[in-house]
Amino acid sequence: MVEQLQEKQRKLVFLTKNISYARKEFDFINSDERLIALIGARGVGKTTLLLQYLAQYSLDEALYFSARDNFVA
Repeated sequence: MVEQLQEKQRKLVFLTKNISYARKEFDFINSDERLIALIGARGVGKTTLLLQYLAQYSLDEALYFSARDNFVA
């Protein structure tokens, strides 16, 4: 299951690498926290912001998943 989430993250991060614009909120993310969650209206860029942030980490250091991901054992 973790491997599937890592592969999904790898693909999503690759797709966001071409986006040159980084929101000002990018600087407010505290990398010392173990969990980062963003809430907000649909379509405002929460996922893009997190994926841009995660691009600086390896898959062993950080893992993105959505509440919509299916966790079937």
